[in-house]
Amino acid sequence: MPGGGSGFVGRDDELNFVKQSLANEPLVTIAGPGGIGKTRLALQAAAEIVDRFHTGVFFVSLAAVTGLDVLISTIAQMLGLAFVGPEDARQQLLNYLAGQEMLLLLDDVGYLLEAAQLLADIQRRAPKVRVLITARDRLDLPGETARELRGLLIPPAAAEAVRGDALLASHYSAEQLFVLAARRAAGEISLTDEDRLYVRRICQLVDGTPLGIELAAAWTPLFTCRDIAQQIERNVDFLISSRSDIPERQRSTRAIPDYFWSLLAEDESRRVAGCRSFAPASSARPRSRWPRLRCFSCRRWSIRRSCAGYHWAATRCTNCCANMPS
Repeated sequence: MPGGGSGFVGRDDELNFVKQSLANEPLVTIAGPGGIGKTRLALQAAAEIVDRFHTGVFFVSLAAVTGLDVLISTIAQMLGLAFVGPEDARQQLLNYLAGQEMLLLLDDVGYLLEAAQLLADIQRRAPKVRVLITARDRLDLPGETARELRGLLIPPAAAEAVRGDALLASHYSAEQLFVLAARRAAGEISLTDEDRLYVRRICQLVDGTPLGIELAAAWTPLFTCRDIAQQIERNVDFLISSRSDIPERQRSTRAIPDYFWSLLAEDESRRVAGCRSFAPASSARPRSRWPRLRCFSCRRWSIRRSCAGYHWAATRCTNCCANMPS
């Protein structure tokens, strides 16, 4: 399995839920928007229960998988299974799994709809195989248990201040992650009490999203926490990274919705671009009560939002949507 990045903090309830579910259920899905920490939680859970599975735990990234045939061959490759003879590859995979006791961690299943029937077949043919999935939405398969992730715990505005050198002992996992990520980027750093206030502000600005926190902390070798918070307030595109160990679609907060935008067919992208949350003219709902949402790109307040059916990580205003690729 791949490494765990900046370390695992918080998520105690979610972690226990995944581990307990895998003890009793054949299929567990961790759902949530991009950058929310689905893969990190799945890896941590798998690492803590690896001894349960005689054959082992196998991590399969499906980010670049676009069809059922590629999905089957990708899983087989990670298992070390070579297809031989004229028998259908799908049947050979199912025959192999039928005698195994393992955990399959399928990362980023998301929009691969063809995976649903294969997973149902695995449940039926391989009762000792557990499948842990990360996806933007649950698959709604029989026997599936799902848990939706939200941002890490962030301090409310009125929370009691913590001394800068005590942030790792903070009750708020978002602050703990920022310190761990900052130390990874800048080595041993000393945070002042003023830094503590701006670390809190940074965590609030990114809504406790782990990706946003790590991208912000990556700037600590060059900027103070105050500067980082102010830059994010001016333009969220400040959150960008060139680290090679981060998937390209997660190297900036803009890259996440742009990646999923690229998955849409041309007619779908036109329909999504035309989605609005405006109430009908005949509606008695006053304008002041229309949804107030902050644009993901320029941070201006807007009442336009992306199509709810795609559950994007954020919203975009009219101007930013008009400039998106089609």
